[in-house]
Amino acid sequence: MYGAYFDGKYVFPVSGYQTIEYDFTEQKLEIELDFDKEEYRPSEEVTLTIQTAAQSQVLISVVDESAIPNQWHNANFIRELYLSSRNYRWQSRSSQYASYTQHDFGGYDGGAEGGGGDDDYESDRFRDFFVDNPIFEIVKTDENGVGQLTFTLPDQITSWRVTAIGLTEDGFAGDTKENIISFLDFYCDLLYTHEYIAGDDIAALARVYGADEAEFTFNVLSQDEVIFTDTQQGRRVVFNAGKLPVGEYKVQLVAKSGELSDAVELPFTIVDSALIIQSYVSGVVSPDGDITLPELNMRDFPVRITLSNANIQPLTSILWAAACSQSSRTDNNAAAAYAQYFFTGEDSAYKVAHASDGGIPELIYENSDWYYTARFAAAFPEYVEREKIISYVRNGMVDSAGRAASTEKRAAGLLALAAVGEPVLLEIQELLSEARSTLRSGNYNVYLYLAAALVTIGDDSGAAEIISNLDANDVRLDMIETRDTLMFYINTALDPQAAWEYVRKAPQNKIVSDIAERVNFVRRIQLMDGTISEVEYTLDGVRHSLRLENDRIQQLHISAFSTLCVVCALSNYGNQYLHISKEQFDALDLVAVKGETEYSIEFYSSDGSNWNEADRNVSITREIEHENGMERITFTVTADRERTSFSSFVIYDRVPSNMRFMSARHPLGGRHAWTNVRHIQRQLVEIRFCLCSYCAYSRTVSYYANKLFDADMADGVAYVTNGRVWGHSWGRTGA
Repeated sequence: MYGAYFDGKYVFPVSGYQTIEYDFTEQKLEIELDFDKEEYRPSEEVTLTIQTAAQSQVLISVVDESAIPNQWHNANFIRELYLSSRNYRWQSRSSQYASYTQHDFGGYDGGAEGGGGDDDYESDRFRDFFVDNPIFEIVKTDENGVGQLTFTLPDQITSWRVTAIGLTEDGFAGDTKENIISFLDFYCDLLYTHEYIAGDDIAALARVYGADEAEFTFNVLSQDEVIFTDTQQGRRVVFNAGKLPVGEYKVQLVAKSGELSDAVELPFTIVDSALIIQSYVSGVVSPDGDITLPELNMRDFPVRITLSNANIQPLTSILWAAACSQSSRTDNNAAAAYAQYFFTGEDSAYKVAHASDGGIPELIYENSDWYYTARFAAAFPEYVEREKIISYVRNGMVDSAGRAASTEKRAAGLLALAAVGEPVLLEIQELLSEARSTLRSGNYNVYLYLAAALVTIGDDSGAAEIISNLDANDVRLDMIETRDTLMFYINTALDPQAAWEYVRKAPQNKIVSDIAERVNFVRRIQLMDGTISEVEYTLDGVRHSLRLENDRIQQLHISAFSTLCVVCALSNYGNQYLHISKEQFDALDLVAVKGETEYSIEFYSSDGSNWNEADRNVSITREIEHENGMERITFTVTADRERTSFSSFVIYDRVPSNMRFMSARHPLGGRHAWTNVRHIQRQLVEIRFCLCSYCAYSRTVSYYANKLFDADMADGVAYVTNGRVWGHSWGRTGA
């Protein structure tokens, strides 16, 4: 073994897929956080001093501990950083650290000073500035490794988690976290919902800390005018303002006990639906048809738009559709492998081609369908074993008595032999002559197999002559699908525009898969025209012109020595990504100027109004019942088995306003591991599960909630959707 001496250590080359462990803690960056006080009051200023290596960049994040979901949180930045690189040159993994920037739309004036002795509570300042993540900033340390950050705390009474993630130019990294407390000796809080559903009682639970009891005054304001007020005495009291119309409101709570007082002011809205549903729509804009984006029912959350020349859409759809983990067909497995390892290097190509390394299963030649084997060999010749194909076909082209097999079977066999490089031109010509003299009408596919074989060996003119003499209507009804698939393969070479139109317009084939031919098209075809489109849009008051262009695909072939990957290949297409706010989207004014432009919009909505009503074919019901001191919410979902393949579904639900989600194990337990109940934010719950023939396309799933107080609360509406895996299917509770 030959070694090299590098940076004071011997380094030795290794072969194959070896995992090399090393102590990445040698690159660990130590970070110290020092605060100017041990305890703070709401809205007080904090001065943080950071001590670490010189000229470092340190990301400081301040988060309300009570806003962090009750799940595992133990980030190790240096470990993530140094395990993100693999020893495979075509693979990498990265982590992203991001924060939703929370804007102060109301004009922050410093909040309350806390409890005080003024009997006239109207002169007290309300605690009204509540933000879960007030700070997410990078601090650069000086030549002594010292940095400083000053910020103002919001009005919560809570523990604030201060996290520091540091990085130096020479690759040292580390993180640390500390907690600081924001506290008042006497304070009140309100258990309420920031979004009530129309039909709810506007009720809330008020509590006081630091005294045995207090006098509470509860006000509801609309347009800064008090429309409801109530006063009660106690330590925990429930206020109920009854039912109010949809709109925006504020609630004020003032608590007084002797000389002590505290007050909070919080906004809330009443809406028809308080759900947050992940949605997306896609389509094409062009000067000859729709020239603008559709009107969408969006929530006021970030929007992502992808714009691209429309000609890329069928190609990317092929790769997405090809990655089918629910199928054991060899062509599906091969296509899924292409989607993952498209244009990859020598080692990954070997791995894809060998089942023992997790690749494509070996064809069982003796039991597989003859014609399917021929088509698969033509589309993926590098993924079949040449000698086995030759032996299989040669043996099958004659029967046990040595007589020639059917003409169609021999024609398909010649296609398979041509694909693996056998010299079959003379055999093709002999069989073609025999076919022309003996075949009856209805054997259209014989000619197609022979034409495909000629295309495979490069005789395009011979194939074109065969096709020109055929009548497309001269085919049995049960063979139409085979005809279309073979013509698609042939036209990849003879008439790329016809093949292109097939890809654009033909639905996904679920009976006799044509995925192998589709992926073969992606790697071989050359885009003929229409590769440029232009649009205009407005962003932040500035009008932009955008030109989207696809590079031409020039006879791309998988090579054992190619080092490209699918990400690199697809990066040649002109995509534009916009990450914008709903306000920016509303003012986007996107207009098609030239050509066809594909758009995909990912956004959040509160109902299914953006979905096609014709796709509503899933039945879903919900029941709420009291069980063992908790409230059990149960869903029964039944899908249309004629329209649903094995698919993953998600239920979007909202816990009633006087309840809170509980992390109790749902009744189905571990036997149905495909069910995952997540409490995503405040009252919102997502339930992910699978439907298939195993469960007769019907499932019952549940979760639990804790009732805080009694009030008349609307059940709301829950939605279920499959995310358009096999064509969109969805449903909702109620009418």
